[in-house]
Amino acid sequence: MESVCLYRAISLAESEDISRCGRLRSVEGSLEGKWFAENRRDADAWGLLLYGTAPFRVVWVLIPGRIAASFFRLSRLDNIGPARFAVSDSLESAVIDQVFDG
Repeated sequence: MESVCLYRAISLAESEDISRCGRLRSVEGSLEGKWFAENRRDADAWGLLLYGTAPFRVVWVLIPGRIAASFFRLSRLDNIGPARFAVSDSLESAVIDQVFDG
């Protein structure tokens, strides 16, 4: 099965953590997983909802299809669009392809 491309709006602090460790991970005080949009437009909308006027980034992640298929999925999270929730352990095989300014 091919890889699935997912997007995540992230804070500058999470972006710096990704730069340091090279992967997505949960840090102290955060959820034990991550929400992902299925397209860039929705990730931008969540970034604006979460961060308002504060700067944020959108990370583009490739995940093996068989793993992405196991993620919990909502067809319309926060009245924005489809989203998938991945527990941190399932993100070990994720490949961070690009980071965009939000």
